[in-house]
Order: sequence, then structure tokens, then C-alpha cells
Amino acid sequence: MKSHQMSEASEFVLPVDTLRTAIRAKLRRGTSRQSISLLIRKFVPDGVNTERRQGQVYRLPVEVIPLDRRLSFLDALNELPNRLPAVATGIDRLAS
Repeated sequence: MKSHQMSEASEFVLPVDTLRTAIRAKLRRGTSRQSISLLIRKFVPDGVNTERRQGQVYRLPVEVIPLDRRLSFLDALNELPNRLPAVATGIDRLAS
């Protein structure tokens, strides 16, 4: 039974290429790189280095987003406005 559940779950895994394609599309529509970087940070597991360097946000690779959070990330990315949210709470709202 467990192997059946695993095979069903694997059908719903979003590959990294799908996330990258969605990110590129969002960038073309005007969403800032910084907004996307902040959103990625909200979906990475604890323990991944997410510190800022010299006040800048560097983008973590989408590979660090766990498989079970990728669909939620994609939904939040879709909801991300085409400009940087005025406050960080906008990002927090999208990630929850």
C-alpha cells in the first residue's frame, strides 16, 4: 500500500524546470527579482542559509524548495503582484 501512495505522490511533483519557467514568465510581466527572491525564502526549509548580504537579497536556487511545498510556491508566485509589495507582510500572506 505504501508503494502505491508513493507512486501517486510522485505524479504530482513539480520539476524545477516548471518553477523556473513560471519565474521567467512572472519576470517578463514585471515582477521584480527581489520580490521573487523574498518569496523563495519563505518556502525554503529551516537551516538553509537565507541571510542578506550588504542589504541585498540574493536569490536562492529553486531546488531548495521542498517537493511538498512547490505547488504552494507556484500558487503564491502566481498571486505575487507585478511590483515589489509595499510591506513584507504581503509576502508573508502569500506564503501561508
